[in-house]
Amino acid sequence: SYALSIKSYWAGEPRRGMERAWESIRLLGRASAGHWLGMAHMSLGLNSHLAGELNAALGAFGAATDVGRAINGSQTQSHSGYCTALVYADRADWDAALAACDAALGIARSPVTQATGSAVMGYLKLGIGQAEQAASLLAEGIESLERFGFRSLASRFMSSLAEANLASGDLASARKWADRALSVASDD
Repeated sequence: SYALSIKSYWAGEPRRGMERAWESIRLLGRASAGHWLGMAHMSLGLNSHLAGELNAALGAFGAATDVGRAINGSQTQSHSGYCTALVYADRADWDAALAACDAALGIARSPVTQATGSAVMGYLKLGIGQAEQAASLLAEGIESLERFGFRSLASRFMSSLAEANLASGDLASARKWADRALSVASDD
């Protein structure tokens, strides 16, 4: 059910994904399957966020964080923290978004979660008008994510980097990153 929930998320079917995530949570909760239970809560949060149910998304990401703490899983905690930050950003609650991202960065242990955190923090800095700092963080995150083979994830931040460069007055870099974002999106 977890795999089907994530598949529903990527297919743009969040309601179906939420149903499948709840089924996974029910089944995995009985089995005490820590990591996978955390991932099922993450899937519920992602699908809820996509459906525009921001309170439900925050609750699901909070549950994922709790599972991560219980199993000493820094990756689960950091990823749920980044997702929480993005939900707060959608609400324009920038203080909460920055605090959630900063806390997640503080526990990120793997280079991939650190790179993701850098990119998310860059996105948030762009949201509060700090374009130059945003561009630096986004470029750092994108470079690392691509180096680790996470091209699709990196591409999600490329348009934000283009926007940050545009806001900073660097039109050539803005065009370059916008073109790259479009190219990668067309390839995927």
